[in-house]
Amino acid sequence: MLTLLDAVLARAAAAGGELGAAAAERAALFCAAWGLAGTLDGDDRVGFDDCLRKLSSLVPGTGEVRGGREGRVGAAPARATPPADPHPSLQPTDTIFDHALLDACTDFEPWAARVPAWAYPRSPSDPDFAALVVPTVESVRIQTLLALVHSVGKVRE
Repeated sequence: MLTLLDAVLARAAAAGGELGAAAAERAALFCAAWGLAGTLDGDDRVGFDDCLRKLSSLVPGTGEVRGGREGRVGAAPARATPPADPHPSLQPTDTIFDHALLDACTDFEPWAARVPAWAYPRSPSDPDFAALVVPTVESVRIQTLLALVHSVGKVRE
């Protein structure tokens, strides 16, 4: 968590301007989410997001599980027999984990806004399918987090 915070603060300093209290809080929230709960998934991430919302009003998103699951903020009314969810960890959410921190720590943006456009390669020969990489929200998220941690330059010996 501290390595990630070091990287985020260095990136904010490079973006210019002073880091005010709100920007520092956003940086701490982002780093706490990914440093402490980044390996969680599904309901556990929603629960951690709920805890952060009790501590700060700057947490991005609504905290809802989109799709109306029972017992969550904005859930659909209870049914007599709710349908079984074959993949509960794949339900779309709107939590801190679905938002990236801007370089200057001034605000959050959805990770989906950072996914670059991709087009199928139109070459005269057949493309090398094993070398094709289609950017997704998850790949952009992981690439960004790894680049942040790597930018600090700490090496264990």
